[in-house]
Amino acid sequence: MATPYRAVLPTLDGRLDNANPERHFALMKLDQGLGIIGLLVLATALALLLTIGIPISVSKDSVELKDWLGFAGNVMGAFVTVVAAAIAWKAVQRQIASQHVATQLGVMTREEDRIEELLPGLRDAVHFASGFLTYRVLRGFDGVVEAFQSDGFGVQGSTYAKDVESALSSTDGATRLRVEQALYKCYRWAIHAEAASQGIRIGSAQIANPFEWDADALRKKHAEIDDHRSRFAQAREQFGKAMDALETEIITIKSKISLYERRLDLIRHRIEGFFADEDE
Repeated sequence: MATPYRAVLPTLDGRLDNANPERHFALMKLDQGLGIIGLLVLATALALLLTIGIPISVSKDSVELKDWLGFAGNVMGAFVTVVAAAIAWKAVQRQIASQHVATQLGVMTREEDRIEELLPGLRDAVHFASGFLTYRVLRGFDGVVEAFQSDGFGVQGSTYAKDVESALSSTDGATRLRVEQALYKCYRWAIHAEAASQGIRIGSAQIANPFEWDADALRKKHAEIDDHRSRFAQAREQFGKAMDALETEIITIKSKISLYERRLDLIRHRIEGFFADEDE
């Protein structure tokens, strides 16, 4: 069984951990931010040292107190600039993080709505199509066409598309089409099998007393019955294959339902996790 996708994120010491990817992602961003601030402080200190500190130190003129005060003022001014830049950077990062969370929540809620809209129709499709699988064990096929019609497919005066749409009004169009195509193949071969079965039965009844027939007519009737038997065998084989294809389609729909249910649980868990973080 396929497992839901989860991003693998590295911890600060380089190890991979799936326990809490959101926490590791936040720590990585914090570590990167502190590194940027440290680089800014270092660059500012070096710039002040090269442009002001070293010239004052190597100057042949006497350094007065006001020169050191000016140097100190420049240092303090640069420090305040760096602090202001760090505060602004943090505010921008907070805003970016909020926008990222809002985008994720929007995507997840839309997917949640889409799945909740699809699931009832998919379950209806499984229930409707599964009802026809009971006919796969037929031997004589007498009355099978009428049975299909009574179950809602091949109704007189309707179309196959309308029959499926009426039974699966809440199912998406793609699934309805696949169910219609699978049922049509079963229904078509059921018609052929039932017609051939009737031909065998009627022909056999007609020659119940072979002495009433002349030789040539009896030989032709036997040939007709053999032809019906051949057609029946072919139709029964194809009907079985069509039923297998219908069952495969049902299994596919069930797998999609299972996938959507797992995804829905994952989405709800993630959404609850976002709000839990907000509450903390």
